Formats: sequence, structure tokens, C-alpha cells
Amino acid sequence: MQPIGGCFTEAVGTAMTEGDEVHSRTSLLVALAFLASCTWVEKPRADTDPLLVDVLTRPATYEGKTITVEAWISLADEDHNLWLGSDDHERWDMRRCIALTRYDHVSDPSLLNGERVRATGIVRNDASFNRSIVRLGACRNLALELVKVAPI
Repeated sequence: MQPIGGCFTEAVGTAMTEGDEVHSRTSLLVALAFLASCTWVEKPRADTDPLLVDVLTRPATYEGKTITVEAWISLADEDHNLWLGSDDHERWDMRRCIALTRYDHVSDPSLLNGERVRATGIVRNDASFNRSIVRLGACRNLALELVKVAPI
């Protein structure tokens, strides 16, 4: 065994050289940079709505379009958002969330809070209108202007 960078390394029958270590580190950095550039890296759960996943990864494509998605809803206090799942809400994973706007017509939010719902609305990629509106509790700037919501 021969020490390289403070580690003892040994390949099958041959020792790793300084050049191999540099090449390995470079490959690792390139792989990490590639992964960091990915928008969605984990596999969605079986109950995940594929349309909602697409809206979350490519919001500009859906700007101004009316969509219907199935998701987990949070309607407590200032938190008015749709999530791929309740665990995403617990972790506040904003990549897996779309905020809600114009939800005032929901008569009793407590009946829907924490449930899976079918929601119809208009996608707004910039719901804060270039930061001119402060939306407390919104998980992100991407929003669904709610038209209709019902439990599943």
C-alpha cells in the first residue's frame, strides 16, 4: 500500500498513482456538477401526479394554462400550498410544491387541509408580480390560481 493524499489506496494488483487520484477527483466533480444542474433527481412516488411533476419542473411551459392536478393540500394559517405529498410539506421541499392564489372561495378550508385533492386552476409562474406582492407562507413564486378544489 502507498499513501496518497493522506489515504491508503490499493487497486487489484496495482497501486493508485497521484495522476489516478486527480483524475478520480475530477470525474467526481464533473458528476456532482451534472447532478446539481438537474431539476428533478429522485423518482416520484406511485401516487404522484405526472402533470404536476411536469409543471414543477417546467413552469414556463404552463404559464397561463388551466390544469387539473391531484396533490396534498395545506390550508392552515398562512400556508396555502399544493404538495406532491405530506412528507414534502413536513420537509418544506419547495421543489415539490406549488403555491395557491385566489383560494378565498374555499368555504371551509379545515375540511380539505391535509387531504389529497383534485385542484383545477391557472398556472402563474410569477405570482408575486416581480416581487411587488409579499405572499407569506407561499412555498415558492410558482402558483396555481385556484378555480376549483375537491377531495379525492
